[in-house]
Amino acid sequence: MSAAGWCALLRIIVSLFVSTQAGVTPSAIRDLQTQVAAIYANAGVDIEWATTTKPGALQVNVLPVLPPIAGCELAFGCSVIDSRNVNPSVAYIASATILQYRLANPRVSGQMLAYVTVHEVGHLLGLQHSNDRGIMHRNIDWLLAPGWAGSDKSALSQKLAASLSARYPAVNQHPIP
Repeated sequence: MSAAGWCALLRIIVSLFVSTQAGVTPSAIRDLQTQVAAIYANAGVDIEWATTTKPGALQVNVLPVLPPIAGCELAFGCSVIDSRNVNPSVAYIASATILQYRLANPRVSGQMLAYVTVHEVGHLLGLQHSNDRGIMHRNIDWLLAPGWAGSDKSALSQKLAASLSARYPAVNQHPIP
């Protein structure tokens, strides 16, 4: 089965935690969930949202500002991945920082929180920054039309297929037609 075929079989659970200090309304959270799910659906991935920690779920924390983590000083979001698998991998989203940027750049209003979340979840799934204009590009100036660059979609399919193959080696021996 091709890497793209694996994505159609996968549902990713994302545990979303929003700080009461984040200044994000319940309506904005619903919009974020809808937009993030739609962007991932475009890549053939189903997102299931959880409000509690679940085994194997990706964790996203929406906070007013990012925690003091080296390399995240000037970012809207930051993903922390423990390669030793001792601590869970977590994506942090800085809602107040995003709001300040949106106030100065109203053309991105309503999209930026979702874009940053999609981008950071991409990192949790193993995607690196891309030079192509897409979700994994570092620059947000093109944000009016967020979507996956072809290279991002391909990398996502390959990462998810490799992850599934590693977890369930028998699937490789008996692929689904």
